[in-house]
Amino acid sequence: MDSKKYDVGDKNFRVSVLETTNPETILARKDGIVVAIKNCIADEEDVDEVLFFIIDILKEEATVLTYNELTKQVIEASFGVTVSEDTEILPGIVSRKKQILPALKL
Repeated sequence: MDSKKYDVGDKNFRVSVLETTNPETILARKDGIVVAIKNCIADEEDVDEVLFFIIDILKEEATVLTYNELTKQVIEASFGVTVSEDTEILPGIVSRKKQILPALKL
């Protein structure tokens, strides 16, 4: 997994990317990942939130965990989607550096 800190507006995010050929295996552990994310936020004083992207390298798409209102707000504003569940699939998104970070906004 790859993870970097990034500022979006007045918020400090940790943007984490996990590349896989089988995102279902990762998503099956979603509840535990969200607990780990909350622990990360509690442990890191300079991180307000974590954006966790699971990149399917075969389908060339990202699934992002949208587990609270702030993550939903950022994903909706950044990628022009309407988030209705606790994950959102973003077709064509495979690069944090070239596609995710430049798009992030509140």
